[in-house]
Amino acid sequence: VVSLAFMVAGVIFYVLMILYCIAVFLPALSLMVRRLHDIGKSGGYIFMGLIPFAGPIILLVYMLTDSTPDNKYGPKKV
Repeated sequence: VVSLAFMVAGVIFYVLMILYCIAVFLPALSLMVRRLHDIGKSGGYIFMGLIPFAGPIILLVYMLTDSTPDNKYGPKKV
């Protein structure tokens, strides 16, 4: 039998984790789009992550690729 205190603590933890995920989602998305722009790709490539198995691997490779010197989004940042 689980006590009421453990159930309340679990619910509080769950709500805090959901709030954290919501708070981190948009900044992380923004950073990924900026990184794609650094390598000369469109921000729309972010949707590749929705392709099962291969999509996240392709995005990981893009995130680890070195920046291009200059591209249509502006000069390389130092």
